[in-house]
Amino acid sequence: MPDKTGWEALRELKADPDLQDVPVVIISVVAGEQERGNLFGSVDLLTKPVDRAELHAVIKRNLAETRGRRVLVVDDDPGTREFLKSNLEKAGAQVTIAGDGTEAEAALEGVEPDLILLDLMMPGMDGTTFLQRLRTHHARSDVPVI
Repeated sequence: MPDKTGWEALRELKADPDLQDVPVVIISVVAGEQERGNLFGSVDLLTKPVDRAELHAVIKRNLAETRGRRVLVVDDDPGTREFLKSNLEKAGAQVTIAGDGTEAEAALEGVEPDLILLDLMMPGMDGTTFLQRLRTHHARSDVPVI
């Protein structure tokens, strides 16, 4: 999404009636510059580098109920994918990783995740497009996405 910022993407996501209820956790190097009360509809905030205990607390705090332990991580940054995978596996989750929305759609052919951790800003199919397609065209449209 070279033509918009993450904040603009978040505003668009929250303006879309089909996607406005998706919980969004902001993870950013500049996240600390925003006040928690002014997060454009996001449910939580983490500042990079992400602390493992804070990440676990955010995931636990933002899931209405525990559905299972299969997690699909979708992020274009290899370091972020490996960080999330490692920490989620230490917490007992089975983790599948994808580098963009296209890879995530392919992963859904063989994996039934209980949770999807999704980066919005990615080359190729970005997170917003993946989420729109997941919610409108996929049998797993009810999977929680953070």
